[in-house]
Amino acid sequence: IFFVPQHTYVVHGGSLRAQICYPIPEATVHNTPAYVFKSVLGLCHLDYLLERFTLDSQEPWAEILSGGEKQRLGLARLLFHSP
Repeated sequence: IFFVPQHTYVVHGGSLRAQICYPIPEATVHNTPAYVFKSVLGLCHLDYLLERFTLDSQEPWAEILSGGEKQRLGLARLLFHSP
């Protein structure tokens, strides 16, 4: 079972890859092909983020993402972990 809260937790100082794979440490999934992350972002209509950032971009995501984008990030996590 995977829980998607209304207010999605954003990893402080983490990369876009870390935001998606949370709560699993980023180092654990570093060998996961980029197309997996891109596919999940596309399914959640967040793929446009890859036009501005890379999967490894360290950004202040809590400030950059809107409330709706954070909720879609939560869905991206759910799809990535495919419980």
